[in-house]
Formats: sequence, C-alpha cells, structure tokens
Amino acid sequence: MGITPEHVALSPRGRFLEVTVINGSNAPSSSANHHDHGSLVILRPAGMTLRPVTQTETGAWCQGATWSDDEKRVLLQCAARKEIEVYGFDGKSLTAKPAAALQFEARPGAIATARSR
Repeated sequence: MGITPEHVALSPRGRFLEVTVINGSNAPSSSANHHDHGSLVILRPAGMTLRPVTQTETGAWCQGATWSDDEKRVLLQCAARKEIEVYGFDGKSLTAKPAAALQFEARPGAIATARSR
C-alpha cells in the first residue's frame, strides 16, 4: 500500500473504500522515504475486515478523493501537479483518465461532493 495513508472515502453505496496514500511523494528527493508517486487503493468491506480490490500509482502529494454517485469514477486531488486526477473504476480495476484531469493554477487542497460530506 505504501506509507502515509492520508485520506479514506466510502463509496456512495458503501461497497468500496478508497484510501489515498501519499507514499513519501511529498518528501524531499534526498529522503529515504521519498517516492515519485502516491497510491490509490480500493478495498471492499467484508464483515469485520477490509479486502484489497485494486490499487494504482498516482501523481505526487495526493491528499483526498471522492466517488461519483454511480461508483464508476474516483476524483483525486493532487497538490504537486496542481490537478484533480480522474480514475475509472469497474468494480475490479482502476484506469487513469489523464485527458479528464482538471488543472489549476494553485494546488487543490480539499475535495468533496454533496454526498461525501
């Protein structure tokens, strides 16, 4: 999974849990903990445990995410590239959608939808 889980978001129907992992991507490149990317991890609640579904590499210094209402997209706010990354999710795997990313002049600091708060 990586170091420094930063954020978790339960999908709208409660079938999946997203974990945003910074993974040392915000650390100086001279740090032993530095990595060029973070991770987006999807887990499935199963009774009293969480079972891994999938994970993918993300941009650097990503701190928060939210789900689409239909659980088919995850929006991930990433500070280093000043963007919100978009991932497709089919219940089994994540697919980066770089053409759908939203670019900003400043780093996005938080993300939510009406249903995620």
